[in-house]
Amino acid sequence: MVNKLLHLPANATAFADNDFARQRNQQYVIREIAAPIINTRNPNTLVNILDGAKNNISTNMSVDHMTSLMGYAITSIQTSPLEPMETFRIIQSQILGEPDEAPNGASVIRPYTTYVHNTRTLIDQNMETTPRTSR
Repeated sequence: MVNKLLHLPANATAFADNDFARQRNQQYVIREIAAPIINTRNPNTLVNILDGAKNNISTNMSVDHMTSLMGYAITSIQTSPLEPMETFRIIQSQILGEPDEAPNGASVIRPYTTYVHNTRTLIDQNMETTPRTSR
């Protein structure tokens, strides 16, 4: 089962919309893996997972920094009236486009401008540090 689950997000050719399906599958697998980790409400669980996967992860954050963030997340979960997975606002986004061929013959997807703009807006909103006022 684990091998099938891990193969699912990597398989882009098994679906009609290829890479877009692979992206959706990756998002699905991440949600399915994140839920039980968050539900433990134990930062050591994340530390153990990160330690086990450290040779396959590339990031500019230290494990100590990630652990601090997880501690903050656990505190937020414990004080929230919501379910653990509902405590944080996680929005998935996908940039769709038109299949095309590059001059060298490579198959590419040219992104639709609207999707790029919407994703840029979403990123900007997530980077805001002050709450928005109601209009």
